Formats: sequence, C-alpha cells, structure tokens
Amino acid sequence: VKSNLRRIEESVRSGAQKIIMGEPIENALRSIYKDLEGITTLVYAAIDGKGMFTYPRLEVGVGFDYTKRPWYLEAKRKMKETWVEPYLDYNVKDYVVTFSYPIVERDTFKGVVCADIMLRKLF
Repeated sequence: VKSNLRRIEESVRSGAQKIIMGEPIENALRSIYKDLEGITTLVYAAIDGKGMFTYPRLEVGVGFDYTKRPWYLEAKRKMKETWVEPYLDYNVKDYVVTFSYPIVERDTFKGVVCADIMLRKLF
C-alpha cells in the first residue's frame, strides 16, 4: 500500500509541476493517468479562472461548482497536498479516495490537480 501511495503522490505532484511550467493541462493529466493506470478512475484539475479538466474526458453537470468540493477546499485551506476520506463515487459506483495537490504560484492558490483512486486497487 505504501508504495502505491507514494507512486500516486509523486505522479500527481509531477503533473501539477508540469502545469505550473506551462505544459497543456490535458497533457499533464494524461501523463498522470498513464502513470496510475489500473488504480485510478479519474484524474482532474480545477484551475481558477479556467475551469475543470478531466482525463478521461468527463462532462461535469451544469451547476457543478468545484470550489465547494472537499478535494478543492482542503487543498486550498491547507495550501498543501491532502488525501480526502473515502467516499462512494457517483460515476464508478465504487469507493474512492482522492489525492489533491494544490497549484500555488508565488504564494497564491491557483487550483488543484487530483487523482481519484479505487480503494480496492490500493491493496
């Protein structure tokens, strides 16, 4: 389990750094997804002023406000990476945990990069 957790954290951190360095968001998310293939259900970024991006592509519902989601709120409040407690994912109908990594530039919070991980695949 520890090696999977470390792998998840490193991959999401790396993807966030790529976005900060100017790589297209979609490319960074695709890279994370491929790194975590088999254990992740979804990789996404919520960037203030730009919106929500997912890989694989997923249409978020009208009225979905990422700024009110635990994975966004906790990373913003702490200004550091965080794990969100397990929850039943609406799309995959299975329990997942979310690793959320804040995008911070010059001490300003810009958004998050996240990976949803199926609990049953961690072990």
